[in-house]
Amino acid sequence: MNFELNQAIKEWRKRLQASGGVEDGEAEELVSHLLGRIDNLVNNGVSEEKAFLIATTEIGRVDELVVEHRIMHERTYLRVSRRILPPLLLNYLKVIFRGFAKNKSYNFINIIGLAVGLTCCLLISYYMLFEFSFDKQFKGYESIYRISNRSVSFDNVEHMDSGAPVPLGPALKEEFPEFKNTVRFWRAYLPTVKWKDNIFQERKFIFADSSAFRVFDFPFVKGNKHKAFASPNSVVISESTSIKYFGEDDPIGKVIEYNGYPSGKLSLTVTGVFKDLPVNTHFTFDFLASFDALVTRELINWGSFKPVWTYVVLNKGAQVSQIKEKFPAFINKHLLDRKEGVKEFEFILEPLTSLHLESAAERPMKPTGSLSLIRILGLTGILILLMSCVNFINHSLARALIRVKEVGIRKTMGAVRGQLVTHFAIEVAVAFACALIMSALLIITVLPSVQEMTGAPLLMEFIFNIHFVFIVIGIFMVFIILAGYLPSRGIAAYSIVNGLKKQISSKPGSLNLRNFLIFFQLLISSTLIISLLIIGDQLRFIRNIDKGVTVDGIVALPYSENLRVLEQRLLTMPEIKSIAYSQRLPVNSLNYDGRRVRIDGHADPFLVQSCFISSSFLEVYDIRLKAGRNIDSESKADSNKFVINETAMRSFGWTIDNTIGKKLTWSGAIEGEVIGVVNDYHLESIHEKIPPMVMLAATDWDLFMRNFISIKLHNANSKTLDMIRQYWVNLNPSEVFYVVSLSESFDKLHENDQKFGRVIFYFAVIAIIIAMMGAYSIAAYSAEAKRKEIGVRKLLGSGMISLMIKLSLPFFIISVLAAVLAAPMVIYFMNQWLSSFAYHTSINVLSFAAGISIVVIITLVAILKVTLGAAFTNPIRYLRDE
Repeated sequence: MNFELNQAIKEWRKRLQASGGVEDGEAEELVSHLLGRIDNLVNNGVSEEKAFLIATTEIGRVDELVVEHRIMHERTYLRVSRRILPPLLLNYLKVIFRGFAKNKSYNFINIIGLAVGLTCCLLISYYMLFEFSFDKQFKGYESIYRISNRSVSFDNVEHMDSGAPVPLGPALKEEFPEFKNTVRFWRAYLPTVKWKDNIFQERKFIFADSSAFRVFDFPFVKGNKHKAFASPNSVVISESTSIKYFGEDDPIGKVIEYNGYPSGKLSLTVTGVFKDLPVNTHFTFDFLASFDALVTRELINWGSFKPVWTYVVLNKGAQVSQIKEKFPAFINKHLLDRKEGVKEFEFILEPLTSLHLESAAERPMKPTGSLSLIRILGLTGILILLMSCVNFINHSLARALIRVKEVGIRKTMGAVRGQLVTHFAIEVAVAFACALIMSALLIITVLPSVQEMTGAPLLMEFIFNIHFVFIVIGIFMVFIILAGYLPSRGIAAYSIVNGLKKQISSKPGSLNLRNFLIFFQLLISSTLIISLLIIGDQLRFIRNIDKGVTVDGIVALPYSENLRVLEQRLLTMPEIKSIAYSQRLPVNSLNYDGRRVRIDGHADPFLVQSCFISSSFLEVYDIRLKAGRNIDSESKADSNKFVINETAMRSFGWTIDNTIGKKLTWSGAIEGEVIGVVNDYHLESIHEKIPPMVMLAATDWDLFMRNFISIKLHNANSKTLDMIRQYWVNLNPSEVFYVVSLSESFDKLHENDQKFGRVIFYFAVIAIIIAMMGAYSIAAYSAEAKRKEIGVRKLLGSGMISLMIKLSLPFFIISVLAAVLAAPMVIYFMNQWLSSFAYHTSINVLSFAAGISIVVIITLVAILKVTLGAAFTNPIRYLRDE
């Protein structure tokens, strides 16, 4: 007589329940324990009948179990737990944790994959919340706008600038009743600040109107912000700056010495201390001095667009559209020359909270973020989380052989479909909880690196932000539906007969779904991998681009009062090749000098960049003359001579043969002729096109003309730099010394691009790992689903290679198809990214070929263990249940 395992278990449970001493939840737990032990014995080669006898003997006789459970029932901890959790739920949890312990490696891989996906998604969510929080801490931020300007040149080049003429703010307040208030911020250019014997160069020194404290509620820790600018020569400082200059002393009333542009030397009295500005604001300053302290012609100059940022507060009921309609008349009144100098000119009202992510205006107070990058990161986070969910589903389905037998026996014992679905849903919830805990540990581990990369601080206000909490809850609900409810319904739908025979459905629809899931994972992985290769091409392009100048081995110093003496001393050093002076530096964003020039035959002016240079400037930077001669900065005769770059030559409509001797008027002040043409070189990052450039001779000792001393070195070691510093400090004891490395300066201009490349690299690695886990799961499922076919093929003489090809071919096809179909997405997103560069590489076929190869290789490597295992397994093992 054949032994029927399900019938034996059913009868054993009936005897257990008939005793009356065991509740349903406890009976379910004992049956689960019995089933787990039987499965373990059967997997070790023991027959089902013998396994049943061993397992029931180990558990004990039914009457003994009843007595033991009655004793256990009286224990306090059990009574307490029953009050908190229903017995059936307790049973579910015990069975789930027992199952986790039974398959430690499988469950660890499954949960760690989910934890990695959660970590990525939560970190991205945290970063997005941080980026979208900028400037929302200011009261009434909804009605605050910055005035930027947009212009289009006659050669159809569009330009957005955040700066404005210095007199703009007061004029707007006077002529626009729609504005409740206006305020201006003017950043000083690398000034020095002195207190007693301490002197520092400050990059965050701002002059502002007294209305700044009415428009923006900067929190004060000392002083009265409403009276902070009651006197003209007043300044307020940040907490950290107060400690830097005055230590624990009270800074109120102390007088500091300011020296720089604008206004030269000033004595300023500290009238207040404000809290250090939070990271999530577009403002950045340590000093805020009164605008009334300034004495400069620029205060009434409408023609100069300095880095002066003007903000307005709209009155209640004021409409932005109505204000825009009044701007043209205002521009005609005050800025007619500027308007006539370009094809189009207009003012733009930019909402305060849009400045960080949405503004395209150049020269912001603080580097801005990228809304497109935030969207890409958000989409990437969602896709990686979906990959993790898909991976979890794939793993669960790949282990379905064990679960279908469990389902068959549970159904034999009387379990209904709803109970089975609930059981599996709770199991998924427990797995999610474990993954969430592991994710929290991962976040704590990697957060310092993420903070360093993104600049986003760890602020508890974001962790406990209601949006962040809802994100976690939303992820949990979606995960329960995708990875819990839907797969569990499929598993619970297996028939009792198939379950007890350990037969997994291999219907085309079932396999197609799982193939689609792995295709989805590989599609995302392919997109990230190919994108990463293209990003790598662009980063290499940046490193190797011809900058038009030599920057290696060149350092720049601040201007020195005793320039001739310093030059003579420096040139005695054998490590120094040559020295030059200039108003600005190549491949550096330290300064900006946009000017208008007029040429004969053109009624409209041209907007150009300018640079005052010494004669040796071209030699130091290896800038090549294409035509004509160099400027002689020692000759007064060359004070009205110009050298232009090739872009300027082309913009003016000239050629290399007829440019020399052409007349032009620079900024309405200097009229002269062009004596030379030089090659184009990059002034800023390669995101920006090389602008038309006009070079002039620095023929006197005006600080404006000679901001920097450039030194070309044979050997830029620390000893040489220390000697240079010593010479400079001896001649400038009251000034601050600093060194600008031109090669590092160029790299810094592209720092965000490097960070973006690293972020995509990390995401690509994560996606690859998750996809490999998914491929492994599906391969395992496929091998189990085709175990009868594999067994028959081996008995009929199929070799190992043919079986491996049979199992691997579908994955090869899916991986190639995923990589090919990823191409349109890659082309779209990468073209969007590359378009942000004025100079960039092209998307080539090699990147796609390499990407496809990588995807195929990692897929085949992922399933190698499964295919080898299936090829070497004894066919009797596959056919013994048939």
